[in-house]
Amino acid sequence: MKSEVGDPQMGIKRRPNDELDDLTQVTSALLNCLSDNTLKKILKDILVSLQSVVLNGSGLTEKSCAVLASALSSENSALTELDLSNNYLKDSGVKKLCEGLKSENCKLLKLKLFGCSLKEEDCVELASVLSSENSTLRELDLSQNELKNPGMKKLCEGLKSPNCKLEILRLEEVYFRVEGCIYIVEALKSNPSSQLKELNLNHNEQRDIAVKELSELLKDPRCKLENLQLRYCDITDKGCAALASALKSNPSSQLRELNLKNNQPGESDKKELYDLLKDPRCKLKKLERGRLGQTRRGWSSRAVVPLLAGLMLRLRAGTRLPLVIGRKEASRLAVDGGALGGPFDGRLFTDQCVALVRCWSSVASGPNRSHSAGEV
Repeated sequence: MKSEVGDPQMGIKRRPNDELDDLTQVTSALLNCLSDNTLKKILKDILVSLQSVVLNGSGLTEKSCAVLASALSSENSALTELDLSNNYLKDSGVKKLCEGLKSENCKLLKLKLFGCSLKEEDCVELASVLSSENSTLRELDLSQNELKNPGMKKLCEGLKSPNCKLEILRLEEVYFRVEGCIYIVEALKSNPSSQLKELNLNHNEQRDIAVKELSELLKDPRCKLENLQLRYCDITDKGCAALASALKSNPSSQLRELNLKNNQPGESDKKELYDLLKDPRCKLKKLERGRLGQTRRGWSSRAVVPLLAGLMLRLRAGTRLPLVIGRKEASRLAVDGGALGGPFDGRLFTDQCVALVRCWSSVASGPNRSHSAGEV
């Protein structure tokens, strides 16, 4: 039987081998108890003892970030993974968090700030973390924040630093265009010690001009990129030709995975890219292109409930950010292009959510429903 430790007076129990139970307690304490200094200390002690903490969509505030920063800078901190996605941290909260990330005691390797309403000024703070001599971050996810070109320029100051140890950088749908992509390329070219292996630029309007710049980066023998994601980037045959040419001209390229789904390459350029998979000198092993296929029809009422809840939250907040669902949830919803008015790629905007809820209502109330109410 597992032993339990903790403070019985505060009602917080911990099983050493059950992180999920710990995380539930941490989230509850963060949301309800930050006004009390004693509870702040207990919360800090819990955070320090954990390796991974997920606080996705937990309504965190500036005070929450101060506690997290304190835990990260503790000399006993064991925290290596932190997910703060879908929280409105504000500039002041991000600044406090970054103070902890720059601590010599911080051991954090993975940080997710997906959908946190980050702006240009937050990129200044994050760049200072990446360029800090104490920086330990290996993975950073800033997807679905309106960083735009000015934010990318600030962030890339951190990527230029020889202290930057990032291996994975996710910038999906951060609203930058050609100029933002050029900042990234210039930063990586100017930093020969860059360790970046995975770069996700999906859903940014880069077009062929930006892709040609990326292709020049791939020609550099010092480039360590292994995974490049360029889905929904308005790339045509010219951009694809540039990528193929770059990989042909640099047999030492480390690129193993390239995602070009939902772009517009010509047939000849598709063939040129696929021919690279057969070239024994080329390390490319996975090439994705074309449009996502439709899934089976039918509905699960257990799946539409969280969809509807997510829709209501977004309507109340007035946010433009889409509701993101994974493959499992998509399978439950049995999403198809007909219901959405276009190919499904894992993101549901407000009007699409409304269309899906209406579609589900009509199917669920009809005589030939495909799924029973309890089906998963």
